[in-house]
Amino acid sequence: RRPNGRLPPYMSDLRSRSTPSRRVLVISPFYEGERGTMRSTVVLARALARQHTVQVIVGEHPPSVRHEPPRLTVVGLRDFVLRDPINYNIIPGIFSAVRRALQEFRPDVVLVNKFMFFSAFSVFVVRRARVPLVISTDTFPGISWFPRSPMVRRVMALYARTIGVRILRAADHVVLFHEALMPDAERFRLPFSVIHTGVDRARFFQGVPPADDIRRLADPGEHILVTLARLETIKGLDVLLEALVPALTRWRAHLVVAGRGAQAGALRQAVRSPRVHFLGYRRDVPNVLAAADIFLLSSFSEGLPNAVLEAMAIGVPVIATNVGGVPTVVRHGETGLLVPPGDGGALRAAVETLLNAPEQMRAFGGRAAALIAEQYDASRMLAAYTELFDRLCREH
Repeated sequence: RRPNGRLPPYMSDLRSRSTPSRRVLVISPFYEGERGTMRSTVVLARALARQHTVQVIVGEHPPSVRHEPPRLTVVGLRDFVLRDPINYNIIPGIFSAVRRALQEFRPDVVLVNKFMFFSAFSVFVVRRARVPLVISTDTFPGISWFPRSPMVRRVMALYARTIGVRILRAADHVVLFHEALMPDAERFRLPFSVIHTGVDRARFFQGVPPADDIRRLADPGEHILVTLARLETIKGLDVLLEALVPALTRWRAHLVVAGRGAQAGALRQAVRSPRVHFLGYRRDVPNVLAAADIFLLSSFSEGLPNAVLEAMAIGVPVIATNVGGVPTVVRHGETGLLVPPGDGGALRAAVETLLNAPEQMRAFGGRAAALIAEQYDASRMLAAYTELFDRLCREH
């Protein structure tokens, strides 16, 4: 190094050649905002932008173009949303936007997150451009993930097996966020690998200060239970509230619900308790999670929720439903507790068990944080995607 700490030009050149930067186009139904947030896209795009130049095309209202340092641009296109229980957004301008990005941004790799949304139809535009194409997913909706509405379940199952599988097979490679999806990927003969969703441990770590407004809710010796989710029927919040609200006074506990969604109004009207607090949309997610004594997930179907990973990274014990990829991280009796989906009695019993065992709570939290640090760090995810992109670009 030179005295000013900089590398000589030839050394900088060697470093850049050893870890090549590529142009990556990411296509997703949502990014981040009050209209809709897709945490897996946000985490992935920001991690990739540490090394690569990234452009993200998403649906949002109102549309916008914004830049995030160091090398990330988010292009938000006007969309309209089919509300709960469908939870599907349509982005009319996405095909022309993708064509324009292919011509002007000239990506080395295109990554489509979530293959069952309207935005995934853009894979057929990408295929004509002969650019390496990756699809990433934490669920197989209509195959191993289902909404609670019977009619929507039937439509989703038909859609998945006719259109969804064609979209998956159009990709050069499919990235699964967790191992629970592997049997279905093998059954559909997909070229796949597992790359764990990463957690930005610069933001989510043990010792994050708790949100002041949440900690002020509880008197000394009282507990705070937190759930963070889109307020939609699939998240099972009606079951959670019915099971836990009657016991909150006896437990000397407060229940905090963070998030927005179509069910927000109905849930607020159904619950009249000074111990239940609806926070709405929050940007200070690490601080919200750090205020929790226990994190709760009550979903009927899931992939691998970022909120669970982030709570675990902070060292918060988790009680979650045994669905999707959740058991790959919430290991029953080791890093948290699992309960059957829709079983309010089991959820209530699990909360009571942990509240009466503070040493077990601390042990769960410590082991959970260690697991995330070892296997789910965003740096590991970035390295795995970079290696995949390098291989696909060589093959093309």
